Amino acid sequence: MHKARSTTDRLLGIEFRHLAALEAIVETGSFAAAARRLGYTQSAISQQIAVLERVTDMQLLERPGGRRRVTVTEAGGRMLRHAA
Repeated sequence: MHKARSTTDRLLGIEFRHLAALEAIVETGSFAAAARRLGYTQSAISQQIAVLERVTDMQLLERPGGRRRVTVTEAGGRMLRHAA
């Protein structure tokens, strides 16, 4: 029988790079600008945020699409405050 991972076990999967990606997106307003700032590809930034949202089971960013800025959700703001 396979046990579901506890919340604590899932959160151990969070790495500094995930939090740095979240912070850069919030500060720049886009995945592309965050990627340039951190020296990653946009795809890598997207993957890091996907991991972070999966392990926390929370939506951390509002993605309006087009040229509109990405904004942080309340949960994402809490995550950044705790990370600081």
